[in-house]
Amino acid sequence: MPGNDDAMLRNNDAMLRNGDPSKKAAILIVEDNEIDFRIAEIMLKKVLGNIIIDWCQNGEEAFSYLYDLKSGLPDLILLDIDMPIMNGKEFLKLRSRNNSFRNIPVIVLSSSVWDNEKEECLKLGAIDFIEKPLGVDAITNTLKLYTFIRTNTDVN
Repeated sequence: MPGNDDAMLRNNDAMLRNGDPSKKAAILIVEDNEIDFRIAEIMLKKVLGNIIIDWCQNGEEAFSYLYDLKSGLPDLILLDIDMPIMNGKEFLKLRSRNNSFRNIPVIVLSSSVWDNEKEECLKLGAIDFIEKPLGVDAITNTLKLYTFIRTNTDVN
């Protein structure tokens, strides 16, 4: 039913903000390709509306960004796998050992369609995997799942 999907999408931003209407949801996109970043940015704004989106071009830059934040970690990280300097898998490995960042949900964005690649990313701590090229349906469906996970996690 389209009405239910629309209501779910309107609620995604509130869920990312943990129900705090005064706080904008913050998403960090770690992607070395500016065109892929812009596509993700446009789709996220279409799906979630008024959100804060930051961009880092590799895993090392993302760690520097996270360490330098003065307040509020991002609610979600969208992470490319194939990047120079520090790739997505290296980022996931280091993130899992960092008490400050290990609880930030990560969704992997990749053009890899290999099941073993997906499984490895999930074992390294990603909550989901979206194949490139990105589509509104893939982002919408994944964010619905993310909202469900966050809601159930918050209850426990």
